[in-house]
Amino acid sequence: MDGALKAGVARVNITPAVGFDWMADFMILQPARGVAGELMARALVLDDGRTQAAIVTADLLWFSGEILAAVRSHVERLTGIPGPHVILNASHTHASAEVDPDYGASREYVVELGKKVAGAIYMAWQAREEVRVGYGTGSCPISISRWRRTDEACEWAPAPESPVDHEVGVLRVDRLDGSPLAVLVNYPAHPSMYHSPQYMCYSAEYPGFMCEVVEEHFGSDTTAMMLMGAGGDVKIKRDTPQGPVFAVADEAETRQAGHDLAVVAIEVAEQAARGHGHDLSLQTTQVRLPLVPPKAAEEYEAEARSIRDNPDARPAERYRLQWAETSAEMARRGDVPTMVDMEVQLLRIGRDIAIFATPGELFNEVGTRIKRALGVPGAFVAAYCNDTPRVGYLPSRRVQEWGWCELDHQLKYFTRPYLPSNFSGEVEDILVEAAQQMMQ
Repeated sequence: MDGALKAGVARVNITPAVGFDWMADFMILQPARGVAGELMARALVLDDGRTQAAIVTADLLWFSGEILAAVRSHVERLTGIPGPHVILNASHTHASAEVDPDYGASREYVVELGKKVAGAIYMAWQAREEVRVGYGTGSCPISISRWRRTDEACEWAPAPESPVDHEVGVLRVDRLDGSPLAVLVNYPAHPSMYHSPQYMCYSAEYPGFMCEVVEEHFGSDTTAMMLMGAGGDVKIKRDTPQGPVFAVADEAETRQAGHDLAVVAIEVAEQAARGHGHDLSLQTTQVRLPLVPPKAAEEYEAEARSIRDNPDARPAERYRLQWAETSAEMARRGDVPTMVDMEVQLLRIGRDIAIFATPGELFNEVGTRIKRALGVPGAFVAAYCNDTPRVGYLPSRRVQEWGWCELDHQLKYFTRPYLPSNFSGEVEDILVEAAQQMMQ
C-alpha cells in the first residue's frame, strides 16, 4: 500500500565573492567582475516513512568528487539520510564559480560550498510536510544540436538535422492545501549563452531566470528547481534569416530563453494531476564504461612537444600539456585505463515517476533512449550529477560513428583524473541497460 509522502524544500545563496575565485569556464581563467544573477542551491527532501532521499539543483558548472563526499558526509550526520541517497545536480551554467582549486577556486569557497549545500538539505529535511505529487510534459524548441556530420567526420556547428529532445518534464510537489511547494523542471540544453569574456559576471543563466519566472508566477512560497538533463551536445539557439546559430547572448536574451522555458513549465505544472500516496525508493549501482583505444606514447609526447614549442600558446594550454605528458607516461608504463566505473542512481516516486541520475555530460540522444527505457509516463533523466569532472562527455553511438571520439579534445582540459581518450559510444547501450535493470 502506498504510504503518505512528505517533502521539504530550502534554498541557499552560493555566489562567491567577486574578484577572487575564477569563473567556471576554463578558457577565461579570471575572477568574476560582477553578479548578473545570484547563484543558488535548491534542495528537495522526500520521505515516505521508510526511505529518504535528497535532490539538490545548483547554479554551478558541476560538482566535484570532493564536494560530493563532503555534502554526503555532512548530510548523513545531520539527517541520517544515507550518502548514496543524495543526488547533486548542477545546471552547468558556464557563468558560475569554479569549484576546483587547481583551476582557480579558493579552498575556502570549496569548503563553504560543501557546508552550504548540506545545510540546504538539512533545512529541507526539517521542513518536511505531507504532500501530493504530480507530473507532466511539454515541449520547448529553443535548443539545437551542436555537432554536425560532414563528409570527412563531424564538426562543432549548429546542426538542425541532428536529433534533439525538446521535452520539458515537470514534477509538481503540492502541500495538502493545494499550493505548490516545489516545481522541478527537467530540460536538456547547455547554459552557455552568457559566458563570453566581455561579460565576466556570475549568472545562473537561463535555468536561473526560468526559476525566477516560475517562482514569481506561483508565489514566494514555491521553490522552482532546474534539473539539467542530457544536454551534453545541445545548446540554446537563435533563429536568423540565414538559419539557426548558437545564442551567445547578453542578459536580456538569456533571460528571454529562461522565460520561454518557464512559460511551458508553468502550463504543464498547472495541468499536472496530483496524487496523494506514493512509495519512495532509491537505488544506486556502478556501471563500467569503456574508453576508445588509447594512442601510442609517441603521439601523446608529440602533442606535448607542440605545446611546449609554441610561444603563443594560450594560458589554458597548460592543462592540455599536463594531460599529454600524463597520458604519455601512462602509455609508457603500460597502465593506460580502458574502463571507468561510475555511479548511477534511480529514484522512484510511486509507480509512474522515475528519475535516472548520472554524472557526466550525457549526449541528448542517450538521454532520450534512457527515458524510453524507464517505461513510465513520468520519466526524467538528470545528467551533470555528482562527480561530473571525473567523467566528462558521454557520447552516443551515432557521434562515435561520425568520428567525434577522435575529434573532441575537451577531456584534455577538465577531466580529472586524466583519461587518455574519450568514452566510447558503447556507453549508450550500457546506460540504457542499467536503467532497464534498475527499473526491474
